[in-house]
Amino acid sequence: MNKATAPSVKPLIAVLALWLVSGQAIAAILPKPDKPSAALSIYIANDSINGIKFSDSYETHNAGLIWHGPLWRLQLDTAIVSPKLDKSRRPGWTANRAYGELVSLALEKSLANNTMLGVSYISAGSFGFNQWQERVHELLEHTGYEEDIKAVRMPDDEWLGLTLRQTAPSSPFLSDGLSQNISWRMIWGEARQALGISFAAKKTLQPAALTATKDNWQFHWQTGIDYVTKDAIVSASPVDATHRKWRPHVAIGFSRQILGWHVSIRETATLPTIATDNEVFLTLRIGLTKHFTGAAIK
Repeated sequence: MNKATAPSVKPLIAVLALWLVSGQAIAAILPKPDKPSAALSIYIANDSINGIKFSDSYETHNAGLIWHGPLWRLQLDTAIVSPKLDKSRRPGWTANRAYGELVSLALEKSLANNTMLGVSYISAGSFGFNQWQERVHELLEHTGYEEDIKAVRMPDDEWLGLTLRQTAPSSPFLSDGLSQNISWRMIWGEARQALGISFAAKKTLQPAALTATKDNWQFHWQTGIDYVTKDAIVSASPVDATHRKWRPHVAIGFSRQILGWHVSIRETATLPTIATDNEVFLTLRIGLTKHFTGAAIK
């Protein structure tokens, strides 16, 4: 749907109707989910602040909010995706992907203790994020790319999609005391179509002198792979980059309760989404989560 013309609401209505009907049908035959406390999370993710980066394939900047209730999960994400910016300004520099400002909204409903079905909406446009990026580049004395970015900005567009994901405890084939689970997810939409699987583990690092595990550091790690058959954002015009289909990833991180907030730090290593770059790509994510016990939310 191009914003040059008024976008039709029929696809959105169709997706919502399909989501509600299928969700209710599946929920009717699956066990009812538990009702844990609700949680609010805020996060930032950036490939330029971790200080350990083997690839400068492109820049990604994300910030968002997640509300996770007993039955519903709502996520708002804002993002900048940018081509590699050549600091040396060599003659003949060309962008390896299109520049874009993105706003995403995802709504998921829990169908069982470990299954969630959702709808997603992504919009590419001019939201003013580039002004924030320019100010940061000025502070870092990394300027002069404004015209280059304008030349490769992706056209305004909108995409709808469906998501289905499931998480379940895995066989404890690792050491005792390590919480383990395996998950798979399917994305089918106008922007992206993918199938992924991952294994995650978590261990509480509890010194002998401490007894309250909620105040201790926890160590997390995850590994998995996604198979992406379509990625309209990576392949957006005017650059029309070729997206990578197989995308393995490994992530490690730590988390702890601090002043009533759950603080998490995670570093993820993966191959870039651009097929022409085979170097390892690193992204740092920092999140704060506040839990609300006994929240009366459906």
